[in-house]
Amino acid sequence: MKSKKVFRVLLIAVSSLLLLAVLVGVLNALLGDGEWSFGWTSYQYDAEGYEIGGGTVYTDALKHLDIDWVDGHVNIIVCEDYYPSVTETFSLELADESYMRRLLVADEGRLTVKYRAPSSFFGGEENKQKDLTVRIPKRMLGGLESLTLNVLSSEVTVEAIPFSKIRLTSASGNITAGLHPMTERLDVETKKGDVCLSSAELPSFSLTYETKRAGSATLDFPFEEKDGRLICGEGKTGICVVSESGKLTVKREK
Repeated sequence: MKSKKVFRVLLIAVSSLLLLAVLVGVLNALLGDGEWSFGWTSYQYDAEGYEIGGGTVYTDALKHLDIDWVDGHVNIIVCEDYYPSVTETFSLELADESYMRRLLVADEGRLTVKYRAPSSFFGGEENKQKDLTVRIPKRMLGGLESLTLNVLSSEVTVEAIPFSKIRLTSASGNITAGLHPMTERLDVETKKGDVCLSSAELPSFSLTYETKRAGSATLDFPFEEKDGRLICGEGKTGICVVSESGKLTVKREK
């Protein structure tokens, strides 16, 4: 009789813990703004063909760069190297599934970078704050077509690189990007992060800015308003910035 009572108490305790885990996971999904803080986490993609970890990317035709990152700082820079490279830095020893993944589709000239292996788990990500650096050789700047960057809470810095089309999306991190005259389209979307666009010379863009934060745009360059857009110069680069609560700055690079 005593053993049955202990078993029932144990069963109730285990059931309560499972119910609590599910409840916390649901609440995190509803209220956690998608951040990897606590609750159920799902990071899924088809991992076939991906290499583990960073390194040199042996290609002579980089056209498309797709990055999916979670935490830390993402930095995309121009370099004098012959080949592009991707490097992650971290302060904690990583488990195998926590190293970045990369995939080069040579015939498309497409490099895809993922934060870690696909996984689903309960609890916070233990190996957060991984910084990513992508180095793009100067010799490849003439053939760049698209940059797609999706981050969760990373700080993002992109030098003025002549991708034809750029799309930068962030849930809560700040985004800093240089404006290049060869870029035809730049789309930036954030929930909480600020957006800073910079240029060393007078840029040429047509800017649409959507935000819930009144009076949150600062432009260091002369512009005119036309049909809900801010026009600078000849309006060559089409720019759309959407931010729920962040502010926008377009500044002159010193």
